[in-house]
Amino acid sequence: MRTRHDDGRAGWPEYAPFDGIIVTAGSAALEQALYDQLPEGGTLVAPLGAANGQRLLRLRRIDGELVREDLGAVVFVPLLPGTL
Repeated sequence: MRTRHDDGRAGWPEYAPFDGIIVTAGSAALEQALYDQLPEGGTLVAPLGAANGQRLLRLRRIDGELVREDLGAVVFVPLLPGTL
């Protein structure tokens, strides 16, 4: 098992792809790098949207496309660039 404490917006390309990615801070949008690290059949869960209106989304890569499923309203702390 490997762990990393870092600005997670770009994921961890050196060890990609990942079957599952969990983002634990809210953001209006995610970096393309995170989507690129998700293989066929992989799942990414992230709170996306404005600080006062986030939705918890599950994205699965199926047949090369990202399929979104809305899991409901949430409020997470913001995903800040460069913050460790």
